[in-house]
Amino acid sequence: PARSPAFVWLARQHDEFAAAIEESGVRWAVVAAEFRALGITQQNGKPMTVPVLRHTWWRVRRKKEAAITATNRIPAPVKAGPEPLPEPKPQPAETDPLAAFRARLNSRSGRP
Repeated sequence: PARSPAFVWLARQHDEFAAAIEESGVRWAVVAAEFRALGITQQNGKPMTVPVLRHTWWRVRRKKEAAITATNRIPAPVKAGPEPLPEPKPQPAETDPLAAFRARLNSRSGRP
């Protein structure tokens, strides 16, 4: 998407602007007035206002943090696939219901 001149300026000056805010705080009305004096506008070309400037700075920080997170992300290891199920243990005929059933059928049919 197209970015406003204010967004572009703040993104390019992110580190310096963030350091200045950290060092001495920020008076958004003063910054907005400076942006207006420099001709840095909103996306629609209107002069910069305090609420729009604060929100634009928030969006720039969010985008910067997302870029840092994306570059620092370690990809998860690729799994070969699901592990095969273990073979069921054979059970003696007296405890295995299916084996007991088969034994009964075989005895009735005359099979060994």
